Amino acid sequence: MASKLKEDAEYASQFHFVASVACMLPTVALNLAASVHHLEGGTNATKLFGSATDVEKFQECLTCFIVAAKEMKSHELFEIFAHALDLLPEPWKGLHPRAMQ
Repeated sequence: MASKLKEDAEYASQFHFVASVACMLPTVALNLAASVHHLEGGTNATKLFGSATDVEKFQECLTCFIVAAKEMKSHELFEIFAHALDLLPEPWKGLHPRAMQ
């Protein structure tokens, strides 16, 4: 019984996170356009965001948004966030490993 309750609590926690992020996705996607525009234009990511730490935070957020868009079955939002992530240079290219845990 205890393991079932723990499993249910973990599921609820994950669902709550996805639902919370999902509510923000449309607004985030609109505000993301400026960052994408600058990255596509060749602006250095560290200069754009202010520091390497902030680029990593951007990568981490994009990873969370990609997962939420996938859970929402929103192909359009998934593509928007994946494109922004693809624009980041190494070592920030790809999904953020810690966010995927």
